Amino acid sequence: MFPCKRPTRAVPALLAATALAAGSGCIANAPPEAIGSSESASTVCGDTSVKGMDVSHYDGTIDWTKAHTAGIDFAFVKATEGTTFTDPMFATNWAAMKAAGVVRGAYHFFHSNMDPVAQADFVTTTVGTLEPGDLPIVIDLEVTDGNSEATVASTAKTFLDAVTKSTGITAMIYTSPSFLSDFSTFAGNPLWVANWGVMCPDVP
Repeated sequence: MFPCKRPTRAVPALLAATALAAGSGCIANAPPEAIGSSESASTVCGDTSVKGMDVSHYDGTIDWTKAHTAGIDFAFVKATEGTTFTDPMFATNWAAMKAAGVVRGAYHFFHSNMDPVAQADFVTTTVGTLEPGDLPIVIDLEVTDGNSEATVASTAKTFLDAVTKSTGITAMIYTSPSFLSDFSTFAGNPLWVANWGVMCPDVP
């Protein structure tokens, strides 16, 4: 399974619904905005869906029991960024999601101008041991920090490999076809495609 797109983090949490397309292995978010997509991409769609959310501290305090009752079955929450920033709502969200029966996922906002192994250590230490049913840790890859695409890709792959080794679960990449032109570096990692503004995302 791999997510396909996601909304901006500042949207209201319950509006950031996603759908898991049965049989396609694709988690797709409700669109808050539109961007361009690759014309050469294949398309993934499905009929059955599972709703989820993508949130950070920008979304404020979330009533996870209410969210689950409203049909939210899973969520990805921001855990860390770089080597020093921990999302101030992460610990609260992580514990409350479990208590409410929401399947948990955590993501790390990556900077290619910082040590990728240090970033991997930071997020895995912050998240702690993944429990049965938890989703893979995600690298949020959407800024270059002035580096070339090749550098961004190679440092991101180092991060992914370190997280995978630490957790024992293959780490996932979140990025956009408009951000990277070559995805071959990440062939072994589940892909969450940032493809806003469409109900049937393009997959590079």
